[in-house]
Amino acid sequence: MQIAETKTPVRQLAKPPLNASRSLRWLPIGACMALAACATLNNSPPEERVKQRSTERWQAVMANDYAKVYSFAMPSYRALVSQDTFRSRQGVAVQRVSAKVFSVNCPEASKCTARVEVGVKPPLGKRFGTVITATVDESWVFEDGQWWLAERL
Repeated sequence: MQIAETKTPVRQLAKPPLNASRSLRWLPIGACMALAACATLNNSPPEERVKQRSTERWQAVMANDYAKVYSFAMPSYRALVSQDTFRSRQGVAVQRVSAKVFSVNCPEASKCTARVEVGVKPPLGKRFGTVITATVDESWVFEDGQWWLAERL
């Protein structure tokens, strides 16, 4: 005598359909975490950020990269002065050979003054020595989330 095997279908548990609202509830949390991570990158004191920007600008000056130097100027300045005009205003007779930001003072939250010691080779050669050192005060302004050099018109 044979026993007949009956196959009863095994009921598979179906995954519930993906609920869009359930997935989207994590989006604001992820966005907040990303913003917090970005904020910590720029969480350094304004003096440090201005020193960094001024140093980068002077490196571009010494490399004669005036397009980059121009990019450090305030957007309002760049709206009034073209890059060609800016370039024509830069001295060509003096070769800048060194620059060191040695102090930054921020009397207001959105305004800093960077004091930079600049070494230049004089245009008349060794008559005045090989390198002349001068101190330059730069005004930096915080606008639209960035520090900009306040160029004179």
